[in-house]
Amino acid sequence: MVAVGYDRYHRPNLGIMKVNVDATLFARFSEYGVGMVARDATCCFLAGRTIWFLGDVSASEVELVGVYEALLWSYNMGFTSVVVEMDVKVVCDAINEKKIGDSTFGSYVSTCIDLHSSF
Repeated sequence: MVAVGYDRYHRPNLGIMKVNVDATLFARFSEYGVGMVARDATCCFLAGRTIWFLGDVSASEVELVGVYEALLWSYNMGFTSVVVEMDVKVVCDAINEKKIGDSTFGSYVSTCIDLHSSF
């Protein structure tokens, strides 16, 4: 479902789209953004997207917002099987291990799990 970043790019299996997500936080300005790139099993670039937000959130929440936006975007693009790759282990572990708590972070984890199950 969600993979932690690697030292170098690894191709997805045939028929699976890989969406790489990265996030940035500008706490001083109460802004954050996420970027994503979709590739297929041949490493062919399919599409890319960036989104900017206003708000005060933690670095892990920013990455989690990126995963959510990547899954939503992938669904709207019509992808039927998606792997999301990122570089924040705590977010990856929370989603893969279904660590849902009573917080904004836990709510986003739950939403990402639900959204991914729609593929």
